[in-house]
Amino acid sequence: MPDHSDSNLSTLYGPEYYASHCGSIPYCRNDHWLRFFGGVADAIVRSFAPRRLFDAGCAIGLLVECLWDRGVEAHGRDISDWAISQVRADVRPWCKVGSIAEPVGGEYDMITCIEVLEHIPEEEALRAIAVLAAAAPRILFSSTPTDLDEPTHVNVRPTAYWLGLWAEVGFAPSVTHDAGYLAPHAYILERSEQGRSPLELVAFADRVRHRVALSQVGSAMSLAQNRLAESESSRADLQVALADAEATLDHTRAALQAELEETRAVLQAQLKETSAALQGELDDIRRRYAGLRDEIVLTHAARDAAETAASDVTEIAKHAVLERNKIETDLAAVKTQVDMDIASLRGEVGAARQAMLVAQSERWAVLNSTTWRAILKVRRTVSVVPRPLRRLMRRCLKLLWWTVTLQLAARLRNHAARVGLLNTSPYFDASWYLSANPDVAVSGLAPARHYAKFGGVEGRDPGPSFSTRLYQERHPDAVGTPGGIFFHAMAHGTVADGEKPLPLPAPSTPQIVQSSVSGDASADDAGALVTVGALFNARFPDLSALPVYAAPHTHRRLTVITDSIGGGSLYGGVGTALIFAALAAKRLDASLRLVTRTEAADTAPIAALLRINGIAWDRNIDAIYAPRAGGPTGHDIPASDEDLFLTTSWWTTWAARQSIQKARIAYFVQEDERMFYPLGDDHLRCTETLSAPDVLYLVNSELLLRHFHDQGLMRNATAFEPSFPAGLYYQPAEVPREAGTKRKFFFYARPHNARNLYWRGIEAISAAIDEDVLNPEDWDFYFAGHGSGQLSLPRGARPIIPGPMAWATYADFVRGIDVGLSLMYTPHPSYPPLDLAASGGVVVTNRFSAKRNLDHYSSNIICSDLDVASLVAALRQATSLSANTALRTQGFSESRLQRDWETSMAPALDRFVNWSEA
Repeated sequence: MPDHSDSNLSTLYGPEYYASHCGSIPYCRNDHWLRFFGGVADAIVRSFAPRRLFDAGCAIGLLVECLWDRGVEAHGRDISDWAISQVRADVRPWCKVGSIAEPVGGEYDMITCIEVLEHIPEEEALRAIAVLAAAAPRILFSSTPTDLDEPTHVNVRPTAYWLGLWAEVGFAPSVTHDAGYLAPHAYILERSEQGRSPLELVAFADRVRHRVALSQVGSAMSLAQNRLAESESSRADLQVALADAEATLDHTRAALQAELEETRAVLQAQLKETSAALQGELDDIRRRYAGLRDEIVLTHAARDAAETAASDVTEIAKHAVLERNKIETDLAAVKTQVDMDIASLRGEVGAARQAMLVAQSERWAVLNSTTWRAILKVRRTVSVVPRPLRRLMRRCLKLLWWTVTLQLAARLRNHAARVGLLNTSPYFDASWYLSANPDVAVSGLAPARHYAKFGGVEGRDPGPSFSTRLYQERHPDAVGTPGGIFFHAMAHGTVADGEKPLPLPAPSTPQIVQSSVSGDASADDAGALVTVGALFNARFPDLSALPVYAAPHTHRRLTVITDSIGGGSLYGGVGTALIFAALAAKRLDASLRLVTRTEAADTAPIAALLRINGIAWDRNIDAIYAPRAGGPTGHDIPASDEDLFLTTSWWTTWAARQSIQKARIAYFVQEDERMFYPLGDDHLRCTETLSAPDVLYLVNSELLLRHFHDQGLMRNATAFEPSFPAGLYYQPAEVPREAGTKRKFFFYARPHNARNLYWRGIEAISAAIDEDVLNPEDWDFYFAGHGSGQLSLPRGARPIIPGPMAWATYADFVRGIDVGLSLMYTPHPSYPPLDLAASGGVVVTNRFSAKRNLDHYSSNIICSDLDVASLVAALRQATSLSANTALRTQGFSESRLQRDWETSMAPALDRFVNWSEA
């Protein structure tokens, strides 16, 4: 493409251009071009008799000089210095160098613009049209609509295009003047108040197009006539040559005829011999054919018998395949259930092992204590005492030990707090507990006191509406909770997870504790007085203050506070917090320490987590177990004024703020945790934590931060976006799908996490199957998520339950998914939809608050309203998009998902580092 900047035009439109780019005859002052422009000038004078005329793009001024010779005051302008230098000397003062897009100056009766606008860019051409329209009421205009081969033609347009532009500046084509003397596509434009209708402009454009076509036909006919004349001149020569050729042909024909007769005689003799031989062979073939025909009859009979047998075998094989498929499906279901049972048992074994380690630690502490060695003789003496008396002595010694070690007051407070909670809980039924456990009456203890001391740890049910076994299956981490599993449910607000499939009885009236100055409070009394602190610690164990003591530290340190860290808890939020902490520690050149509150941290999987997410880490990570109130024995946390703390939930933030300088705490926010609770004390405390003015909030995703801002929360906050490293999340190479291979549908199924809308998801999937959006003959269904169990979907479809997966295994799993459904009834986009989109899949999720559209992540994420009809429509759209490989791949390649954690977390890391140094 030529460079049309002004500085290059003089070079572009120089002598070489006019010699070779304007047709077969060089464009210069010669007879051909003087005759041509003389004829144009005659036509202009004859038709319009202008007094003053302006030639826009006058080139070497041939039309200008022809008009001057006929008494017309003609002016011209051209962009080429060289062209203006070639204008005839007496006319040259009237021709200037310049752009026709600049104002013309003065008024003219007529303007000519001949084959100019196709040479200049569109924007400049638009300006030129406006300038020329303002300078004269009539314009002779031509611009080739067909010559696309000329390199300097940068703006070739059809006639209708130019007519439209002229119409915009108030000019219409004249239907009374024919400008064919200039070019077949030339026409006269006149300023018009009424203009022309769109249909009239189209008709005029068609007229010009037909005139151009006729001109091309005429040119072709002229060329053909020239060639015909040349052919006539050579026709006589051809006739002479033809006569000579005919004479030669006659001679050759006679020779070939003689040779043909001789050859015919030889061939006839050979034919007779060959016919006799072939007749003999034919007779032999006929005899063999008769024998083969008999064999074929026998073969057909055998084939019919074989086909009948094959049909029977095929039917048997079909039944065998169906039976095999059924067995494989049953085996898969059994395997999945076994895997789930194994995972559950492993959780129970882990919890039991943890409890055993704690017990062993306490046992060794006792056995190695000075007191235990000091009472050796007493123990030997006691061993010969009768069993009832020995049991009483053991209880007395235990009471003595608790008193000496200052545990007695705390144990009594905790026990009293549990009794108080039981007496106010609608799930504890004292009468039912007595009738279901006859030994309670024999013990002489009040039902609430017995459950708090024995029943809870023994796994008994507190009433007819709560199942300890069911709750333990849903919450394996509850094993080992002081006082028993029921107190875990009460502390975390998840009592409903243990509800039996029975109507819940009306809550009993809470017992009001009456106190009297003169009365004696018995330790065995179910209504024993409880201090406010003990009651709060029993109700809100997660909010109990971190056990911190001041200790100098020589190196900067970053401490992450969370509930637990282990192989099963590193997905999503906890893993993201550890990645941020590792990057922040590297920036600050700080050591990294983890504090857990519900169980001791398992730091072994952290190295793999950081490695597969592209985080280089070669340092040690310290871990401290600092249990919440009522938990087993743990460790206090040494802290200095230089320590920084990163909390991962509102309750760890609340606990930290009671023990640590508030200016050293940053809260890593990954969900609106208020939505975990009904309106009440937990919701209130969470809201207070989210609105604290002295907390630095680091928020996972701009969507979540926008939601908080809409709620008037978190003004001191910075957002970051999650990342999906290309080494883990990528679109696998497209492999042609074999016939009969099913596509894969994934549902993020977590029935015990209310915000994941498990039941609405099941409704939508069932409706999609009924409406043939998800035909079980074409789709395999995968339900992944904690607590998801087997069920039967419409049309006999049964989901496959993959069970727990390591991070790398999960990434490999999502790469094979075609369509996913992942619901999250909160403002955060959640990770599964982003995981699927980052791996080339198509996924449906729901709208909520500021989460209306996720196209800024990927067009392969479809957001839907939450009614079933909308979800089914979104699934229909997703299956269609998934089947369109090109469109699906385009959505993946154009996605704006981050691929590097350090890049995506940079805003939050910068804010955190600046905050830490303030």
